Amino acid sequence: MSLNGLATPRPPYGRMRGPQLLWLAAVSLACACGTPDGITAPGAKASQSIAVGFDLPATVPSGGTFPVTITLTNTSAAAVILELAGKPERTYFNLVVMRLTGDTVLTVPNATSHLRIAHVVALRPQQQFGLGDELVLPGATQRVLPPGEYRVRAEVLGRDRIVSATKRLTVTP
Repeated sequence: MSLNGLATPRPPYGRMRGPQLLWLAAVSLACACGTPDGITAPGAKASQSIAVGFDLPATVPSGGTFPVTITLTNTSAAAVILELAGKPERTYFNLVVMRLTGDTVLTVPNATSHLRIAHVVALRPQQQFGLGDELVLPGATQRVLPPGEYRVRAEVLGRDRIVSATKRLTVTP
């Protein structure tokens, strides 16, 4: 009740329980740390001293499982600190599938949610940090990726967006 005797409305978050609070926390983290799909803001750049190795099979069946390996290497003469999304045992990344013209067709995440639980990786000169996972096409959107030729790149999620070079991928029926 307020000083003038009228009832003061309670804030909506005061009545939230369980799943609603979890949803509010996820939205707050996404707004504070990046876009809702887990990718950092478009202007973000990775350190120039990080080389990104990216390995996946050249041919993948549509709807099939395939391994992806990403290696981050410190190429500078000084130590580099990376703030990555996820946990040390599972760093979040997206696989972006594009047409040969560069138009994005599909984004395949390696996790179903992109809560920004950051962990810090310190890399000495020439030290590597590897991450990998088994991914499934078509990915989270559940659209079928038709057979054909595509370009693919990996995006490691974190404070800075670390993007690999593109590789060619053939999807077979």
